Amino acid sequence: MIKAIYEAGGEYEEGWVVNAGDRTNPRSFNWSDRPLRPREFLSLEACHINWCGYKVCYDRTFLVGAKPTDLQKEIYQTAVEMQSRFQELLKPGITTHELAEKKPRPGKNLRTIEQLKQWRAQWSNHMGGMGIAWDSAPYFYEKEDDPEIVMERNMTVAYHALFWAEGEAGGVAIENTYRVTETGCETLTKWPYEEIMILGL
Repeated sequence: MIKAIYEAGGEYEEGWVVNAGDRTNPRSFNWSDRPLRPREFLSLEACHINWCGYKVCYDRTFLVGAKPTDLQKEIYQTAVEMQSRFQELLKPGITTHELAEKKPRPGKNLRTIEQLKQWRAQWSNHMGGMGIAWDSAPYFYEKEDDPEIVMERNMTVAYHALFWAEGEAGGVAIENTYRVTETGCETLTKWPYEEIMILGL
């Protein structure tokens, strides 16, 4: 992945977050020498890739060496749909408070609470401004804690969607960077994520 980033023109990549198996539910920031195993999710985040002073983050999740279980398909597809819902919301004129209020919330406006209980699933998502520094304005975590900013054309933000289940199914992290356009948004991170990519099969 980093080879492709540099070949595409990336100048510097500041860090990695790499997790697999039970370290994806929830994602851990403590490293391990545990070997990869078949049918585990492998989450890779390339942090703060620099190009001409501009920073962007990439987060993709792959499956190792086997076809996914039905539950893994549901987990992955939920994270994909969280990105799709956010894309539909992001446009000029919407505020960060409105985004925080309307953002995808599995068990409330995406999937049912019964499904989450059955899967023993949890989720997290947030948005941060991208530019010369990570997590600069505009951003949201929760509406009441963050300043309200009106989204304008050419603002760039990274939206991070995480969805995981207890047990062996694992968790998925997908992060995309978007530019606000005149009528909506453009996806700047072009690495495919809509379908599960299987490594080593």
